[in-house]
This record gives sequence, C-alpha cells and structure tokens, in this order.
Amino acid sequence: MRRILIIIGWELIRHLKSRNFWLVVFLSPLLMTGVVLIPSIYFQGASPKQSQIGFVEFDSTSYFQTLTEHLTDSLSNSNNMLLVLITPDTSARMQSEFVELEQLKDQLDSLNEAYNKIKERRRYIFQRPDSRTRRNLLAQSYEQLLATREQKDLAEIEYTRMKAKTDSLVRQAVLHKADSLLTAKEIEGYIILDEDLFRNGVITFHASQPINFLRIQPLKQALQVMLVEQRMKEEGITISQIQELLKPIRIHEIISEGTEKREFKFMVTYLAPIVAVLFLFISIFSTSGFLFAAIISEKTNKLLHWFLSYVNPFQIISGKIVGLGAVGLIEIFIWLILTMLLMAGNVIPARDIGFLTLKNAGLFVLYFILGYLFFASLFTGVGALSSSPQDAQKLRLYMRVMSFLPLVLAIFVLRTPDALLIRILSYIPFLSPVFMILRTPLGQPPLIDYYISWGVLVLSIILNLMITGKIFRNASIIYGEKTTFKLVLKLLREK
Repeated sequence: MRRILIIIGWELIRHLKSRNFWLVVFLSPLLMTGVVLIPSIYFQGASPKQSQIGFVEFDSTSYFQTLTEHLTDSLSNSNNMLLVLITPDTSARMQSEFVELEQLKDQLDSLNEAYNKIKERRRYIFQRPDSRTRRNLLAQSYEQLLATREQKDLAEIEYTRMKAKTDSLVRQAVLHKADSLLTAKEIEGYIILDEDLFRNGVITFHASQPINFLRIQPLKQALQVMLVEQRMKEEGITISQIQELLKPIRIHEIISEGTEKREFKFMVTYLAPIVAVLFLFISIFSTSGFLFAAIISEKTNKLLHWFLSYVNPFQIISGKIVGLGAVGLIEIFIWLILTMLLMAGNVIPARDIGFLTLKNAGLFVLYFILGYLFFASLFTGVGALSSSPQDAQKLRLYMRVMSFLPLVLAIFVLRTPDALLIRILSYIPFLSPVFMILRTPLGQPPLIDYYISWGVLVLSIILNLMITGKIFRNASIIYGEKTTFKLVLKLLREK
C-alpha cells in the first residue's frame, strides 16, 4: 500500500507541476467560452442589418405594397428583411417604344369611341318610323360601322403586337437589373411574382448564395398569408373576417420537470448540457492522454522495466490510474468553483444553468470517475502494448478515433434522448458517460438506465484491469515486436 501511495503522490505532484495540466484547466474554459460566445456575438451584431430582397412584378396588380405590409407584420421577420421594388432602367429605344404604344392606345380608344357612337346612332335611327330616309341612314351607318370596326380590329391587332413587344422588353430590362443588383450584392435575392402562377401558389426566388435560401422563411409566411387572403376575398369573405381568421399564433413553451416548470430556452436546454459533456470529455481524455503518454515514454526509455523490478504491475497500474484520476478530479473541482464564482457574480445567470443541481453535479463526478477508470485502464493496456514510438503513434490514433465517437453520436441523443436505440447505446461502456450526462437534463432517464450503465462500466473496468495486469506482467518480452492481435493473445496466455 505504501508503494501505491508513493506512485500516486509522485504522479499527482508531477502533473500538478506540469504547465500542460494548467493550460488544459484554464485554456479549455476559455476555448469553450469562445466557441459559445463568438457565434452569439456575431449573430447579435448581425441582427440589426436588414437583408434586402428584390421584388419583380410584371403587371399592375400592385402586390408589392400588400406583401410589404404582411412582411412587416410577420412574427418571424423581426424587421430583418426589407422588400425592394425593382423597376427597369428605360433606354431611349424603350422610351420610343412606349411612346408608340401610347399612340396606338390612343388611336384604339378613339376608334372604340367612334364605333360605340355609330352603334348608339344606329339604335336611335332604328327607333324612328320606317321611311326612305331611315333606310338610307341605316345603310350609311352600317357602312361606317363596318369600316370603323375594320379599323378598330387592325388597331387592336397592332396594339396587342406592340404591347407584347414592349412587355418582353420590360421583362428583359427588369430581370437584367435584378441580376445586376444581385451580382453587385446590393440585394441578397429577388422574387418574381407572376399573377397567373401566384394564383396557383408558385413563386420564383433567385439568390447568389445557397445560405440565402435558408433566410426566406418570413417571406414564405407573408406570401402564404397574402395568397390565402386573396382566395378568401374571391369567396366573398370580408377583410375583418380575414384578419381574424389569419391572426398569428404565439406559443409559450414551458418545460415541466416534476413539480417545477420553466420556460423553454434552446440555448439553455441544449447548449448547456453540450458544454458540460465537452468538459467531461476534456477531463476524461486529457487525464487518460497524460497516462497514455507517460506509459509510452517510460516504456520507450526502459523505465517501465526498471519500475517492475521494484514494484508489481498491480501497484504501478493502481498508482498511476488513481494519481492521474486525482488530477482529473482537481481539474473538475476547479471548473465547478469557477462556475460558482461566475454565478455568484451574476456573469452566468443561475436560472440559465438550472440543470446544474447538486444531484446532477454528483452524477457528473460519478460518470467522470467511471469513464476515466474505463478509459484509463484501456489506455494503460494499449500503451503497454506499444513496442516502438511509431507503433505508439498508430495506437494513439486508434484511441483518439474511439474517444471522439461519443461526441459524433451525441447529435442523436439531442434529437431523441429516450429512444430505444439511444438507451441501448447508453449501456456501451465507452458511450455511457457522454450519453447519460446528455440524457439527464434532456430526457430524465429512468433509474434502471443509470443502474445498468454503472454496472456495465464497473464490470468493464474490472475486465480491463485484469487484461492490463496480464499485459503489464509480460510487457518486457514484447519490446521491439510489432503489435498484432496474435501478440496480444500470446501475452494473455503467458504465465
């Protein structure tokens, strides 16, 4: 026991004097704070900026003003989207086309007026008594009617042709201007509202960057409301009835935790547990990494063989694991004290980390101890297997991949913390610490899940220590040999 305590004290003092340990203790919270705060600061700083969205309308239905009003009233917009009407830049050629179109319109209106006058006069003549004069007037007026109608039909054909031409020029000009504004980044995108397509619920949106398609939810909502209003008007529903029917819904999201209830906050409910898991991950794998590096260094420098001549493998393994475990606990307690100081100074509001109760803090420490013992015993055995620095680097890579796997799979816990598959994965030893810490504030797992995960971790730790002890006892015979599965079986069979 005395020799184990000496190894524990030596490992503890050696790492407490190490600058790497203190860098991990104080640099990790700063990095975590940066990861959390920098995006929030960025989005807060970017929120006042309005995104400019262009609006292209080819007819005179004047949807622009209506859509602007709906966009302003939209709950999801928060005044961050501004609609800009895009009008074409008319060239000299287009101006002359417009003048000619206006002249044709005036001519067509005059012919329509003359045609209607002739029809009115013929109606008056028909009311007169039959006479030779009446018949002559009807014949003359009929010839005038035919001639005027022919002129009117020709003018209407010419006007329709000219209008189609000018409409095409206007369409090209306005789309060209919209694309120019988009290329110059003066607008983030533009929508094209064609009345016929809009009645069928079809709108076209153009953007220069994929991210802009993710920001148009307020626009979709405003267009949807506007289309529903239009359809309701066509069905004869009054404006006041439409406003009452389309009144937006506001949902107050409340989380019930036993007898206590609190308002749901995404950042608090999801981000805080993730930060806690990241700290758990750092504390477990930094201390396990220190242990792995120490064993590799001692074996490479032949110090491990020298230790084995004075103490038995159990004493070395126990002393190193417990000593570095104490280092990890000191690391966690320093973080807890810093968190409490920040809460006391109201830098971190206590209500925003309500999941950090005494019970949950105890679970955090317990899963750290069990997770650390599991990985430390595993890392110790793997470290003792390495026969050269190159072999050690390869084994370290495998261990890093396995250690990052729980964080990669954590996204599934966030989505469905109580799903059957997540519960089963929570019983796998190297996933249990991360999964159970995440599930605790999100899903409130049943007690049986805690008991099973604790039992599996304890059994896995015992099995790892038995295998690691065997490897340690025979570690001296594998120096210079390549690590293979066959070699591991050979070491486990050695007496």
